[in-house]
Amino acid sequence: MAASEADVLFSSVDTAEGRHIADRIGAYFAMPLFDVGVAIPTEASPGGSRRIVEVYGRVDYVYPGGSSLMDRGVYDGALLEAEYLARVAPQALSRKIADGYLRGIPEDV
Repeated sequence: MAASEADVLFSSVDTAEGRHIADRIGAYFAMPLFDVGVAIPTEASPGGSRRIVEVYGRVDYVYPGGSSLMDRGVYDGALLEAEYLARVAPQALSRKIADGYLRGIPEDV
């Protein structure tokens, strides 16, 4: 309820769940939302270690009545489900990934 008293929401979280909550608060209370994200993709390097390929950032401005972070593809239902299962039922997450129900989801969600 404290967030509903603000004029603007700022989100800089590491999970799709956190972004989804900020998205829903902004939509419900018709509040502008600024969401900031950073991605740091890595790749395998000779010798078995990993190295950083690049670092890039993203800033989204979501205005009341406009497209949401989910609409823009910042996160989706599959990522929300994977994060939830990783927290409450890791074995179920592994099974869903192995069975192909959660494609493109890394096992270390």
